[in-house]
Amino acid sequence: MAESNPQAYQELIDRIVKRDELAYQQLFYQFYKDLVHYGYTIVQDQGSAEDIVADLFLKIWTMEERLLDVQHLPFYLYRAVRNKGISQQKSGARITYGDPDIEQVEFHTPENILISKENINQIQYQVNNLPPRCRQVFTLIRDNGLSYQEVAELLEISIHTVNRHMQEALHKLHTSLKK
Repeated sequence: MAESNPQAYQELIDRIVKRDELAYQQLFYQFYKDLVHYGYTIVQDQGSAEDIVADLFLKIWTMEERLLDVQHLPFYLYRAVRNKGISQQKSGARITYGDPDIEQVEFHTPENILISKENINQIQYQVNNLPPRCRQVFTLIRDNGLSYQEVAELLEISIHTVNRHMQEALHKLHTSLKK
């Protein structure tokens, strides 16, 4: 996900409210994969996670002027997926357990080019083996660019707890990669 830029997000919202389909597509392509991945961490079913995110994007398109009330777009999107996922879990609708079929994305930065594919796979393996809440906090901050405060509000936990989960994740990753 791109760096959080409130002004750029507000311009995107303004364009979507004016029915700019390119802006809507830009929003979709920027957030879809990350939101589905996040939704999967809640409902543990790829199809359900995709349905939740698809419903969210449909809602965004139909919100019209109400979309202008959204202050922080990424936080709004993640909160909506979380709420819908929890609601779906409580209702017991279409929840199964299995491995997510999420496409791996490699970013070709100078750092990543120097890291061997084996190390990247090892890092991903270690991230996937973090405790569920710890992994969720880690990916929301590192992969999705949310702040500690936003993650705390999203998951309804304290900033101290978010910090503790990040420290635990980084310690486990560091320890496992030293071996």
